Amino acid sequence: MQQFWCIRQNPRANTNQDQMRNFILSSKIVTCPFGHVGEERDNVIHGQYNWSSKSQDKRFFETMKIGDIVLIPFKGQKECVLAKIISNAECFMHTGFYTTMMQNHKIQIEMVGEVPFRPVGRTIQILRTDVTFRDKRKSLSMKSLSRLSADTVDTVKEMIV
Repeated sequence: MQQFWCIRQNPRANTNQDQMRNFILSSKIVTCPFGHVGEERDNVIHGQYNWSSKSQDKRFFETMKIGDIVLIPFKGQKECVLAKIISNAECFMHTGFYTTMMQNHKIQIEMVGEVPFRPVGRTIQILRTDVTFRDKRKSLSMKSLSRLSADTVDTVKEMIV
């Protein structure tokens, strides 16, 4: 049965959201919560899910399925991306992008940089790039990965018919 998810893409709650949106639209990859970089990513790859993720990484890897619909909001942006999962979870995805940790601890995701961006992720089919809500905070969970509420699912279903 197809499930509907909200998946925020803000590694370490500190990633340039314009760059993350551009990354998703150009690579057609959605990344696993706590599966972006470093020790957290390595834990997910080895099936040792991160306690601090409250099972969000495990749900991304084990519960989310091909054919599920994901709504991707971005901090500070009104428009969300709506997509369909078209692959199983993959480790060390080749993205063609790089990450750089800035002095202010912000993560930059760019075409050139220090470290190849090789997250745990899934390939997606972009359905829409212009999904908006009157109040995103009321319609979408603040968790990195969560199922959409019934009301929000109904709204999203109308968008993809």
